[in-house]
Amino acid sequence: MLTPHRDVLIVLSTVLRIRRTLDGAEIDEIIRDVVARKVLTVEHRRRAEWRKTGVAASPLPSGM
Repeated sequence: MLTPHRDVLIVLSTVLRIRRTLDGAEIDEIIRDVVARKVLTVEHRRRAEWRKTGVAASPLPSGM
């Protein structure tokens, strides 16, 4: 059940070990930050793959 959220749990546990306490707003902020970074990373990878596909595609013959 927690496996899909492993990245969030790792960050939360790390911050909690350092700061020893977190309130609800701080937890929400950490979760938002981790999720946003994950989405951004996925989007960057998607765009990089898209660029590779565009570069690898051969141009259409003229006259079509």
